[in-house]
Amino acid sequence: MTFEAGERTTSMRNTRTAKAGNSAGAPLWIVLAAGLLILLFAVASRAGDWPAQAERVDRFNASGKIQSLAIDNVSGDVEVVAGSAFSAVVRVTVRAESKDAAERILRETKVAFENDDGSLSLVTEEPGSSVWRNGSRWHVERRHETDRYRVETRYTVSLPSAASLEIHSLNGGNSFPALRRRLRHSLGHGRL
Repeated sequence: MTFEAGERTTSMRNTRTAKAGNSAGAPLWIVLAAGLLILLFAVASRAGDWPAQAERVDRFNASGKIQSLAIDNVSGDVEVVAGSAFSAVVRVTVRAESKDAAERILRETKVAFENDDGSLSLVTEEPGSSVWRNGSRWHVERRHETDRYRVETRYTVSLPSAASLEIHSLNGGNSFPALRRRLRHSLGHGRL
C-alpha cells in the first residue's frame, strides 16, 4: 500500500492518522474561536441599542444687543444660522434600556442658558457631569458611572450677524450655513 507524504498506518487494518503537524484539538479551537467571535459581536451590537427613548424641547430667546454666543455640547448636532435676533431650539433626546430610566435621565439633563449683558452661553449639563466657568469659557467634565444610556442634544440657533460665535462640541456635527462672523470652534468627534 502506498501513502501520501506525512501519513502512516497505525495497524494492519490500513487505518490512517492525520497528516503530521495537525492536532486532533484543532476542530475544538475553531468552535471555541467562532463562539467567542459571535459573543463579542452580540455584545458590541447591543452596546448602542437602547430601545426606550424620552425627549423634550427647550426654547431660549434674548433681546437687546447680542455680542457673542458660546455653546458647549457633549453629544449632538449644532446648527447656527444668521437671523435678526437670537433664538435657540434645543432638542434633548435620551435613549436608555427602559422608559423609566430614559425619563429619569432626561429630567436630570439640563441646558443652562446665561445672558451676561449680551454675552450668551448655552451649556449641556448631563447627569454625572461637572460644569464650571473659567472667565468667559465653560468647562464640561463628563463622568458616567455606567454607559447604560445616551444623551443627544441638538441645537438649532439663530444669531445676529454682528455677534461672535464659539462652539465646543465633543460628538456631533456642526453647521454654519452662510455665516460671516468671527468663529471659534473645537470638535472632538463628528463633522463640520
